[in-house]
Amino acid sequence: MTTSVFSQVRPYAGRITALGWPLLSTLLALILAAIALTQPIWALEQSDGLGGLTRWTYAWSTFDEEEYGNGVWDQTTTRSYFGPSFTQYRMRDAIGTAYLVGIFFVVLLLVLVILEFLARARKVPTNAVPVTNIVAMGLGFVALGLPALSIPAAAGDVGVVVSGFFGSAAAGGFAYSWGAGFSWWLWLVATILTLVVFVVPLVQSRPGRPVLPR
Repeated sequence: MTTSVFSQVRPYAGRITALGWPLLSTLLALILAAIALTQPIWALEQSDGLGGLTRWTYAWSTFDEEEYGNGVWDQTTTRSYFGPSFTQYRMRDAIGTAYLVGIFFVVLLLVLVILEFLARARKVPTNAVPVTNIVAMGLGFVALGLPALSIPAAAGDVGVVVSGFFGSAAAGGFAYSWGAGFSWWLWLVATILTLVVFVVPLVQSRPGRPVLPR
């Protein structure tokens, strides 16, 4: 049975690997960057040290507040950034801008995937792929750096002293910690993949360097 399944899957696996590692790596970066748009970009936690904890997470269009009592989940409240009860306007603007850059990052990765696929048949100009790769890579770094700078600057709206994109502090009998959400980490991996796809062929083009199969 196992042999039969393997024999059926093998031709499809061969077709996928035949696309080459640069195209597959860029495709994976595209998928991760697109998933990132659905995940929170930043989170802040407040703990009383006795099992009581409140976590605020900031996603593209919603703000979640999770409450725990004695270490057990109590409730989760989801609010829109444009609802009447949301007043963290600078945070809304900073996060909205970060996700807008994330959208452009996804679009550039999609264009890069298409160009890399067409380049296999030499249907695009020679410089089209590396130039697009550089632009996509640059947007990836902007998607990482912009929220790391703008969110701490806007976090005064939260009512807690936040210094840096990652960190912790104690105030008013509570311990606070904050840092990047899953969205930011996915953009980090996608940017690293884009960087690898650009750098490795560049290094391999130097004389005497072994060439990885594409």
